[in-house]
Amino acid sequence: QYGGQRKLCNNEPLTEEIFIDIMNSFYEHIGYMPMFISVITDENENDVIRTAKLAKSMRTEYKINPSMQSGRSHTYYPLYKAYSKYLDIIEEGLSQYEFNSKEIVKLYQNTKTICPYNRNCVNTIRCMSPDGTLHSCGCFNDDYKYNKKNGKKTYELDKYDADTLSKDYKYIHAKCLECDLFALCNSCYKHLHDIKTNRDESEHCSNMQSIKYRLVKILCKQCI
Repeated sequence: QYGGQRKLCNNEPLTEEIFIDIMNSFYEHIGYMPMFISVITDENENDVIRTAKLAKSMRTEYKINPSMQSGRSHTYYPLYKAYSKYLDIIEEGLSQYEFNSKEIVKLYQNTKTICPYNRNCVNTIRCMSPDGTLHSCGCFNDDYKYNKKNGKKTYELDKYDADTLSKDYKYIHAKCLECDLFALCNSCYKHLHDIKTNRDESEHCSNMQSIKYRLVKILCKQCI
């Protein structure tokens, strides 16, 4: 993750050179080059293509996720901006090296996808915290203590049915039901939660509509 945010145990930044050494060491000792995950934030959003090229140079794949409002993160990276970054990756011919860029094509094709593009995730994912609290979503697991402290729904499975999330977060707003971008906007309950909690529904919708033509044009081309 470019920008010097990741620190080593001696508090020095995890540089690209050190990261490549770690990955090569893994390959040398384990026998394959692992995929890796990066997180998009406002600080490093201009390094998305650079990260894709890094994955290409190491002949592996990475997954770049928008930051969510969980754990130590008090803000989230807008989903509409994340989609624009995935489209950038596709247009640069680098989608084979980035997981989410491929998944949104599958989502647009209405074929099988996985987190965070699967509205049936409540039936297929279980996340347990060190204290034994069980959730159907890792992010809501991260939110557990905060929500409990603030008297909000905590969604742990011994108190709430697994489908409570899908009932509480059906869609961003009713007009989503008549929009052909429904699946792209409403595929992840945590994305919906962050958008609705911050009352960003209108901002999200207007920005998704502004990139709609580009989304449809690029995704349709990928589907051919």
